[in-house]
Amino acid sequence: MSALGCSSYPLPSWLESGKEPSSADALSIPVLPTAAARAPERGMQEALNELLVFSRQLSVISSLDVLAKEIAEGAVQILHATYSQVLMNLPGQTLACLAVYDKRPDHTSDPHQTTPLSTLHLYQRATLNNGPLFFRRETASLSTAERRRLGLNNGNSLCLAPMRLNTEPVGLLVLGQEDEHGDAMSLEEKRKLIAFLAEQAASALYRVSLSGRLRANQFETVLALAKALEAHDPHTAGHGRSMTELAEPIARQFRFSSPELETVRRAVLLHDIGKIGISDDILQKDGPLTAEEWILMKRHPQIGAEIVTNVSELAGVAELILAHHERFDGRGYPRGLVAEEIPLGARIIAVVDSYSAMTSGRVYRPACTHAEAIAELQRCSGTHFDPKVVEVFVTNFP
Repeated sequence: MSALGCSSYPLPSWLESGKEPSSADALSIPVLPTAAARAPERGMQEALNELLVFSRQLSVISSLDVLAKEIAEGAVQILHATYSQVLMNLPGQTLACLAVYDKRPDHTSDPHQTTPLSTLHLYQRATLNNGPLFFRRETASLSTAERRRLGLNNGNSLCLAPMRLNTEPVGLLVLGQEDEHGDAMSLEEKRKLIAFLAEQAASALYRVSLSGRLRANQFETVLALAKALEAHDPHTAGHGRSMTELAEPIARQFRFSSPELETVRRAVLLHDIGKIGISDDILQKDGPLTAEEWILMKRHPQIGAEIVTNVSELAGVAELILAHHERFDGRGYPRGLVAEEIPLGARIIAVVDSYSAMTSGRVYRPACTHAEAIAELQRCSGTHFDPKVVEVFVTNFP
């Protein structure tokens, strides 16, 4: 993604002043007559029907990247454009390109391709306009350099359509068209259609972006609780971070996908968060726990899973937290799962959690050496731990 930066590149006078372009600067943008004044042509009606269907499709997408790609491709198809770009205002990046769709065979559709800062500066000013702006190669106010940077040397026309939610700028939809022959819609109709599509795109992008920020905030809140719990016990400080360094190469060895790896990372960081509901008298007891205390201690996986379940899209993390004290022979807790019934991610966490605990020590026993911890893992292979996970662990950390 390319972030907007300062530039001394000159802007067209009408855009620099913030005023609407004159007829000499850009194509005129007349007001669309009312439906009573004239019936829409067949091309317009078909496009409106496509746009209504497209709007419903956008409403169910929850991924920002997927949504931006759908908007870019849908805009080209519905508006019969040649190429499109979806640019959005993101935190920390004034304007960033999320997606590109280009029907020309010799052009890239990579959104990460660098965009000149001068072009981004022009785009940023266009996001503040009240409606779509239209340009042609012959637009008088544009210099040769401006035409080149806007892609007008390669296309007959260009539209910069602000995506706004009420008065808040969300981003910019850039549309280019090389061949205008056979287009049944007038400029007025096309302007209305583009404005409607940009409005729907802005609403969908804002919804998904806001949802993502809320999910991130939820996770950060839960992670802060886990860090507070670690800080409360000096023996477990940094426990989650050290476990992540152990668990990740093992998960990769088992060919976990990127989403599965992220689930394991989060579960490792949050695996003991349920201990926040366990008394300090139990957690920091200097000696073996009584039978009654063990009953209470064994509740922490379920407490942790319940905490994490309240965070959107962390169901997979909650499942690993719930199962990380299950044993391969079925004698673990809280559900007594056996072997393959235990999620593989939880079996990995069980091994690295035990190794980390043994080598870091606890209030009731000193730390083991690496060799002693490896020997204990091998001794308990097949009972406490999955033999395959132990084997991979020993191979990676001999």
